[in-house]
Amino acid sequence: MEHWEDGTNGWTTPFGSGRIELNDDPTGTFPDASDIFRDVTTIAGAQSTFNVSFGGRPVFDVDVYSMDVLVDVAVVANETYDATGNTNISWTTDSVSFTGTGGVMRI
Repeated sequence: MEHWEDGTNGWTTPFGSGRIELNDDPTGTFPDASDIFRDVTTIAGAQSTFNVSFGGRPVFDVDVYSMDVLVDVAVVANETYDATGNTNISWTTDSVSFTGTGGVMRI
């Protein structure tokens, strides 16, 4: 996983402080960090919504930039991004909702 400050390489983030880059390097050249998560306490039956902002470095397409969003083990969204021809990171933000179980759930 890499952490980049806003403005690194001239690339900006949607919320202004920085971004993380998840890597799954099949060559083994760089350390892998293909996921992140947060455990949250939920209220049984309550609807929760969070935003996912997703983008990619310029040049690569959806074969490189694809990500599943899971709540516990269920896929609730699949994010893809085509950066072919871009000169900067363009971001897309989606809202994802789920219903709480009343316990801790992993997002």
